[in-house]
Amino acid sequence: MLKTFRAEERLATLGMAGLLAVALFVVSRIDYLLFHGLVELVGVAVGTSIFFLAIHARDHMENAALRLLGVAFLFISLVALLHTLAYKGMGVFPGHGANLPTQLWVILRLMSAGTFLAAPLLLGRRVGLRRAAGLYAALTIALVWAVFTGNFPDCFVEGQGLTPFKIRAEFAAMLMLAAAGLLFHRRRAHFDPEVMPLLLCSIALNVLAGVAFSVYVGVYDLSNFTGHLVVLLSMLCLHRAVFVTGVSTPYALLSRRLREAEAQYRGIVENSSEGLFQVDRDGFILAANPAFALALGYGEPAFALGQPLCRHFAGGPEECQRVLRPALDGGEVFQHELAALRLDGSNIWLSLSIRPVRDEEPPRLNGSLRDISARVQMENLRQDVERILQHELRSPLSGVVGLARLLGDDETLPQDARNMCRLIMDTGWRLLHMTEESLALRRLEEGTYLPALGEVALGEVLERVHVWHAALAARKDITVRLLLDGLPMRAESACLVWADEHLLEHVLSNLLKNALEAAPAGSSVSVRVDCGESVRLAVHNLGTVPEDVRARFFERYATSGKTAGTGLGTYIARLAVLAQGGGISFQSSAEDGTTLFVTLPGVDSSGRAAA
Repeated sequence: MLKTFRAEERLATLGMAGLLAVALFVVSRIDYLLFHGLVELVGVAVGTSIFFLAIHARDHMENAALRLLGVAFLFISLVALLHTLAYKGMGVFPGHGANLPTQLWVILRLMSAGTFLAAPLLLGRRVGLRRAAGLYAALTIALVWAVFTGNFPDCFVEGQGLTPFKIRAEFAAMLMLAAAGLLFHRRRAHFDPEVMPLLLCSIALNVLAGVAFSVYVGVYDLSNFTGHLVVLLSMLCLHRAVFVTGVSTPYALLSRRLREAEAQYRGIVENSSEGLFQVDRDGFILAANPAFALALGYGEPAFALGQPLCRHFAGGPEECQRVLRPALDGGEVFQHELAALRLDGSNIWLSLSIRPVRDEEPPRLNGSLRDISARVQMENLRQDVERILQHELRSPLSGVVGLARLLGDDETLPQDARNMCRLIMDTGWRLLHMTEESLALRRLEEGTYLPALGEVALGEVLERVHVWHAALAARKDITVRLLLDGLPMRAESACLVWADEHLLEHVLSNLLKNALEAAPAGSSVSVRVDCGESVRLAVHNLGTVPEDVRARFFERYATSGKTAGTGLGTYIARLAVLAQGGGISFQSSAEDGTTLFVTLPGVDSSGRAAA
């Protein structure tokens, strides 16, 4: 039993147990009735606490044996309380001698031994606490009723001592306890290693108490004293067994797991390459890890605590509040990239993510940041190289296209050579178109493209675009119809739009090319123009936009099922139309095909954009 105590507690436990035994012996010599009352009441308190421990720890006490013992000792304690009140000299039940408390004692001994014997037999089963309590309540009431109505055998006779029934009952209890000890030992695998010694010790002490209670002659003699003292120790062992199983071990395990989780969490936070932090709703830093301190130049995380996060925003408090506001309102800021300032004033690029801490008052925000300065520098360098290449490629590509056109028109060359020159011209033209498209896209995305807005003859632009894609239309046997106000359009048709001619060519070229690629072979593609103060174009084909693309039709890289598609055509068209003050939308269905609608400002009588 002492092994269940920590080494530093064992000596103190032995010392206290010895002092308690000496003190109780002294009290018994002075006033045995007082000793008996103290010992029994302490036992009642211990038995009741065993019950309450079992009840409150029921969620993590799955051991059926301990659950049964916990319930049973509430009722055993109630019988022990009656035994205490009925003890000779108490005067609570006048007219009754030493026989009444002895009968009650036999009842609680048999109930205790029977419970110890039944407990290991229930291992592996589910013991319902309410059902067990009901059974013990009924048994207790029946036995106590039998005692007080004279239907229970006599156990003590004045002048003679214990009756043969009392002695046999004690021996029966001892045999049941011995059998219970054997069963517990055989099924020790069901118990915690700390609990089994306590249970066996409690059973062994109960057996020793039975020996003492089988040989006393007077209710105040030394054997009776020894039996009561041993029973109290047995109760204390059982109490510790239930306490270790139901309270100490689960909470020690929980505490250990919490410490391990805290250490694991701290290790993750401390060693994370991302800067992790927490701020209050005013933006003051409440917690930070070393990566956060390193990124923003604090040196140590402690130096960052209490500092305003807003001091690191290049745009000042206004930008800080604008970035934090979605998180403060219950949303989330995900990978927001911004130029920031380190503590020494140097510049740094950060990727910032922030989310609110749920159900916290006052509200707080958890965040993470990464230093992306190197990536931004590489991206800027890549963009600079691309920009240079795009500019530098235009001149040689234009020369290749022009030279190929001249050679293709030279009738002195063989036809095969002229066809090859035309192929070179077509390829060069497409490369030049892609280069100019990429340059325009970059400028549109950066917001640096300044459209050269002016009067543009829409019919002429459409005719040029039609000619560019005539080969694709012929290859698929698709008829292209250009309509102005419901009538066939001619190049000289008078419909002016306020637009950038170069951008407009890009838009219409992309939309017509997409329509031709999507249209079924042998079908038709129509471009209807409704001219007025606001010019509306409708590019229609019988193809259908795939379901997985419709929601992101105008987004970058939105494509489906096209092996050669980049997914940039409609994205560029949208940017270009918006840059010219227009609008773009689409409709698509299996029955009606797909129609893209483009709206551009018309030209009024003064030669300006129509209001």
